[in-house]
Amino acid sequence: MARKNGRKARSTVVDDDDFEEGELETGETEEAPPETVESPAVAAPEPPRRPKSRRVSIDVELGPKPAGIYVTRHVEVRLEGAQAETLRKVFDGLALRGARLDNGRYVSTVPDAVRWLLEEVAKSDARAAE
Repeated sequence: MARKNGRKARSTVVDDDDFEEGELETGETEEAPPETVESPAVAAPEPPRRPKSRRVSIDVELGPKPAGIYVTRHVEVRLEGAQAETLRKVFDGLALRGARLDNGRYVSTVPDAVRWLLEEVAKSDARAAE
């Protein structure tokens, strides 16, 4: 195989035939293999611990059903540090338990977590109205 600069690559394969008798001696003699010393039992490493989740409950005050007024279908918001951390904790908890949206899709993104929260509030509102 030629290199870019035109030099040939040298082979690193060595055959016994390339050496005279006795030239390849390593000083090892053919004896019984040394006894294996058993090392003390090493405990298997513990699997990483799964963070514990916890359940919280909040009361949400809902206004009347919007009638004849515009309802937004898109929200773009910048969160403060604690808000962002809490939203991530909500998402992680929902993802760990395999929560699904009403359409059957798994909660797999942070916006899905917001959708799930709103669906749960709507379900609680419907149950309270009954």
